[in-house]
Amino acid sequence: MIKTLLRYTLCFSLLALFLNAGALFAQNPAYNQLNTYKYFVLKEDNVNTQYKDTINRKIKGILKQHNFPNLMDASVLYSNKFDQCQIITIAYSVSSPSYSSGEISCSFKFVDCNYTSIVSNEIHEKTPFLNEKNFIKTVVKCFSHMDGYEYKYSGKEPTLVVDENSSGSSNDVATSEYRGSADPMKGLNVSKSKEMVVGKYYALIIGIDKYKGTWAPLKNAVSDAKAMETSLGKYKFDVFRTLYNEQATREKIIDEFEWLIANAKEQDNVFVYYSGHGEFKKELNKGFWIPVDAEGTSTSKYISNSDLQTYLSGIKSKHTLLVSDACFSGDIFRGNTVSVPFEESEKYYKEVHGLVSRQAMTSGGIEPVMDGGKDGHSIFAYYFLKTLNENANKYFDASQLYNKIKIPVINNSDQSPKLSPVKGAGDEGGQFIFIKK
Repeated sequence: MIKTLLRYTLCFSLLALFLNAGALFAQNPAYNQLNTYKYFVLKEDNVNTQYKDTINRKIKGILKQHNFPNLMDASVLYSNKFDQCQIITIAYSVSSPSYSSGEISCSFKFVDCNYTSIVSNEIHEKTPFLNEKNFIKTVVKCFSHMDGYEYKYSGKEPTLVVDENSSGSSNDVATSEYRGSADPMKGLNVSKSKEMVVGKYYALIIGIDKYKGTWAPLKNAVSDAKAMETSLGKYKFDVFRTLYNEQATREKIIDEFEWLIANAKEQDNVFVYYSGHGEFKKELNKGFWIPVDAEGTSTSKYISNSDLQTYLSGIKSKHTLLVSDACFSGDIFRGNTVSVPFEESEKYYKEVHGLVSRQAMTSGGIEPVMDGGKDGHSIFAYYFLKTLNENANKYFDASQLYNKIKIPVINNSDQSPKLSPVKGAGDEGGQFIFIKK
């Protein structure tokens, strides 16, 4: 009798253990969906910079413990060599509101190509010390949500997407390692998102020092423009068109805009930089660029901001960013507009890349701006170039660049830079993205 009871007790104990383990997976059935994906990208949304590297290593170690494959570089999220629906992005955040808060927040989410979160978790831990040890303890607790799960690929080998327009340059991310013949999403009833196609990048750069007549010569406009051309060479730009000094007449500037209207395609990106004199006519309530052949005060030789709005709306590119380092440039922003708020995540970059943008960044509002500044550049150009040159990220959008330069420009001059969509030019809330080579 006793042996029989012991036998039943043991059986019930094993059954209870089995049911508890089953309950664990029942709580998170979505984890099984991850097994149908072969490629994973790790992306930080918001991480305490002091312990950033340690946190990143810890999370990679946790993923390895759960048998995840080697993580891919985030650049594949912008590669038209890959079907984006074959990739899962693991976005994580580890931060504290402030040193006085005594709280550490940690979250993660596995996101598919439709920006749908397959699995996610978030915790907030109270702690007496915001040190590295407690940050890591919070990360471990946050990712303990995955306990009991082990990744095991169950899909078919994914297909490499070949862009027929690709030039096969050395910047292409994909290699023969990623070729295959089937779609791992087959049978999951998940619709595919469109490929993120990165078209050509065009740059029109205009700089004028050699003014005559009413307009005094400038010292730094051309050096700013040429330095801009050099700095942009570190990023993906396919075509440079430049107008310096005598070349920058009203007619030739307009010809260049018309060339962009005729040549830029719907997936392309256009960057326009102007460095020279600007003017604001109170009686017309309108701002103007001053071409090199405008020697007097008549607006017949000027290019108005409303003309620029017309040209910007006529360029068929996906993204157009106009940067104007001239007096009274801020007049181009007449009217209220709305933009997608910045978020350091793959969802944000995909969203703003997919939306049309027509933005302008100016060195000031409706006010004079300085020609002189630092190291032979205007204050605005100096910090703009410095930020471009020091950026270490693969992807860097206009709003990020603006946020890095506005405070030093304001603190070291009497001007306030502006960044905003151009009213009436076709902006839909996207962002121009600089892609580093």
